[in-house]
Amino acid sequence: MIEQSSLSSNNLERNVLCERSLYLRGDDDTAQPNKQQQHTTTTTTNTISADRVSVINKDSGSRKGLHCFPLIKLGKNRSKGGQHSVGRLEKRKRFKLTHFFTNLWWPFNGTNRIEDDGIVEGDTVDKMAFLPCKICNARLQPYSFTPGRFSLFQLDTITDKPLPRSGHRIVSTNQYIYSFGGFNPDAPREHSLAPLLQELWRFCKLTQTWTLLNTRGSPPRELVSHCQLLLSDRTLLVFGGSGFPFGSRSSNKLYTCDLVNLQWNLITPTNIDSEDLPNEGYGQGMVLDRENDCIYVCGGTNGYDYNLDVHRFDLISRKWTKLASTPSFIESRYRLELGLWNQKLFIIGGGTSNSSFPLDQIPVFDIETRTWSLEMSHAYVDPKLNSQNYPGPRYSHDCDQIDDSIYMVGGTNENNTIFNDLWRLHLPTLQWYKYGTHMTKPRYFHAVSISPEGELSTFGGVTTIQTKVRGTQTATKPETSENPQKQSKPKRMKKFSIYRWDPEQPGMKPKMQTYDVDLNACGPMILDALIKIKNEVDPTLTFRRSCREGICGSCAMNIEGTNTLACTARISTDSSTCQIVPLPHMYVVKDLVPDLTLFYEQYRTIQPYLQRKDGVELGKRQNLQSIKDRETLDGLYECILCACCSTSCPSYWWNSDKYLGPAALMQAYRWVIDSRDQATEERLEKLKDPFSLFRCHTIMNCSKTCPKHLNPGRAIAELKKLASGVQSKPQPDLSN
Repeated sequence: MIEQSSLSSNNLERNVLCERSLYLRGDDDTAQPNKQQQHTTTTTTNTISADRVSVINKDSGSRKGLHCFPLIKLGKNRSKGGQHSVGRLEKRKRFKLTHFFTNLWWPFNGTNRIEDDGIVEGDTVDKMAFLPCKICNARLQPYSFTPGRFSLFQLDTITDKPLPRSGHRIVSTNQYIYSFGGFNPDAPREHSLAPLLQELWRFCKLTQTWTLLNTRGSPPRELVSHCQLLLSDRTLLVFGGSGFPFGSRSSNKLYTCDLVNLQWNLITPTNIDSEDLPNEGYGQGMVLDRENDCIYVCGGTNGYDYNLDVHRFDLISRKWTKLASTPSFIESRYRLELGLWNQKLFIIGGGTSNSSFPLDQIPVFDIETRTWSLEMSHAYVDPKLNSQNYPGPRYSHDCDQIDDSIYMVGGTNENNTIFNDLWRLHLPTLQWYKYGTHMTKPRYFHAVSISPEGELSTFGGVTTIQTKVRGTQTATKPETSENPQKQSKPKRMKKFSIYRWDPEQPGMKPKMQTYDVDLNACGPMILDALIKIKNEVDPTLTFRRSCREGICGSCAMNIEGTNTLACTARISTDSSTCQIVPLPHMYVVKDLVPDLTLFYEQYRTIQPYLQRKDGVELGKRQNLQSIKDRETLDGLYECILCACCSTSCPSYWWNSDKYLGPAALMQAYRWVIDSRDQATEERLEKLKDPFSLFRCHTIMNCSKTCPKHLNPGRAIAELKKLASGVQSKPQPDLSN
């Protein structure tokens, strides 16, 4: 039996939880494991010996009502109809006491009864199903699991393991779990795309060790809320996803990774110029149709607009087909999950930034007729309370499908509730079943996968909500579905010294005002403290804020002497006073609000838009780029115009009326270097005066303070080379 434990870090859970779904029955009202008998299985890589095989009498239960995973193969043959071949034994051959070596499971029958005395001599094979034998070896710590329960892998002593993460995806084979992508706001700078994690990890279930796979080729750069599945035991497929800031860059590309040769490849559709291609986005649902060699993609968002479009990609012809647009009577959504049964797609949950959708009605798309419908599902009946229940509305949950059932774990909703429950939806009847087992911690933005043998694993995710910010958590104390109220803790008071000035009070001089905040009743970010002060202490406090996700740049200010974003800056838990002032050397509108009129005017002068000289009206056709040319824009376009870099630059302080500043110049370089832009000479000519560009003295404050970890100093240096003629703009790889 594996002991449950917590291995959380910075609100991100990196524990791998595993469940063997031995007791999942489609016709069982309680749908819970047999509590009278628990079995634990262990396996080793060395010599093994079996000491027992348990037997179940099948006469009293119908195999027809079972909706089980393909959990065991004692022989090599197994049919969908439920008739299993057991070794070399004939179906009606009388059975003698025999030991079998297996680390797999045989499906449980409909009676939930276990014979304690082993195999009954004389029984026929067609009346039996087998639980696994116990296998042990003292020379190696065995891989073990508990059927029908979530169990934590004990990874405390492992040093080589993934960082905590969310927004990633996992897939499972019988031996391994593969995790790709994810987000961690505290990822070290050595991660090239930090806070995104461009990593492919493999977890070996037998040795309980993680391995970071050194892949080749060009892996996806959109690493959060992508779609991922296994085409085979050696081929990983990845589609879509978001870069960071979320929604600033998203993808509609398909990648494969050979899990043996560790080679990434970009799949180029044969109809790449067709309007049938999905829009760039993230948070889509994706499902594999093995019988027809295709995948289906549905829903998603680009960060602003949501959809429920349905697309099909043929894996043989490599062609996209748009099957349907968003229906008028079903809400668009992202972070949904897809099920496939009888040529119908089933939409499980999903939501938007401020809503989640109920699960009593299931949106269903008929692939053959290409029509949408809303189907009523059937509630789970709790036999103890004699009540009917549906799963709560949710998104950022995860699901996986075995045969005609889809299993749903965790998630969250707009009411700040995090779920740790496990549900099954039987797709032919749309009947919900709830299991008594649950994850050790509620979580969302986690990843779930079921192996071919029926082992459900979940990895990572966010375990505290604090007003659900994608990547950084802000605001109020979380609720969970299991434990909404906790005992109060002793207060942890923190002092905040905040700049105050009100132009509507002429006699008032600028001053620093101190506020006390209990950190136990506040989120972990500076913006949380400011909101708490404004809501509960001083409603006159004025500051800008909008997305609370590090995307809009509204909450830029100087915190503890550094220009940064209040929504991504963590509150220091030491006893020192936290000082917060507006961005330096800017006119102040009020309190922490600077006047950015000049800053935006300078940005306008660089003409931040594509300019062409071929006479083709913009928007009439696609302007193509090679992958190499596209990658030159990485680290440039992610700028959110927060002004942190410009207001940290001494040259900008002294000459802000003439010198454009780091933010505007980095964006100028972004458009100059764009292979699709044809106004390079004109753009550079405007920068050749002594001040606009060349007033930069390479102090590098801009690169040090950038909250998005960009490098304006390097961009300005490259722009100087182009403007002075030392370097020329490379010719585009693709001509338009």
